[in-house]
Amino acid sequence: MTESSGQIIILNGTASSGKSSIAKELQRSLPGYTLHTGIDHFAQTLPEDFVVLGDGIDPAAVEGLLWVTTDDGERVTEFRLGPKAVQLKESMYRSAQAAAGTGFNVIVDDVIMDERVLAIIGRLLAGKAYFVGVRCPKDVASRRHEERGDRFPGLVETQFDIVHSHGVYDLTVDTHANSSVECADAILEMVGKVPHPGALKVLDRRFTGGE
Repeated sequence: MTESSGQIIILNGTASSGKSSIAKELQRSLPGYTLHTGIDHFAQTLPEDFVVLGDGIDPAAVEGLLWVTTDDGERVTEFRLGPKAVQLKESMYRSAQAAAGTGFNVIVDDVIMDERVLAIIGRLLAGKAYFVGVRCPKDVASRRHEERGDRFPGLVETQFDIVHSHGVYDLTVDTHANSSVECADAILEMVGKVPHPGALKVLDRRFTGGE
C-alpha cells in the first residue's frame, strides 16, 4: 500500500453473523473516511432476473446467481454462481481497490462460498487487504436471521459449512462471544500491528499453484 492509500478490510461470514455491525464500528474508529460496501449493495443495483430461484434441475445453471430452493420454494438450500455473478464479485473488489487508491478506507462485507471468488481476491488484493472471518454459532445466527424477518429462510444453514472452509484469515472474530465494539477493536489492533497482511497472499499462492 502506498502512503496515500486507504485500508481495505474484508469481512467474510454468513448472513446475520454480525458483519454490518462491526463495519459500522470500524467506520467510527478508522481515521479519515471509510466506505462500507458489500455484495448486497451491488446486487441491489442489478435487474431482478439476475437472481433466479429454482429447483437446481431446470435450470441447473444461470448467468447470474441461482438460488436452489426446496420443492415448496420456501427455503434456499444451495447457491450456484454463474459467470456473471463471479464477474460481479470481481467488479466489487476492483471497486474497493480503486476507492482505497484514492485514500478512502473500504470495508467489504461479503459471503464467500466459491473458490473462484477467493482466487480473484487473492490475485487482486494479496498484501493490500486484511481478510477477517466473522464467526457466530449457527443457532445464534439463524435466530438473528429469523428475527430480522426480511431475509429468505435457510441462508445461514446453507452458508455455514462453506463460508469459512478455506481456513485462512488474518484474524477471526466471534460476534457471539464478543460485542461488535470488541470485535472492531480487535480488528483495529491487528491492523495497527500488522502492516502487511498475509492471508490473501496465502490464498493467491494456493490458487496460482504456489502452495
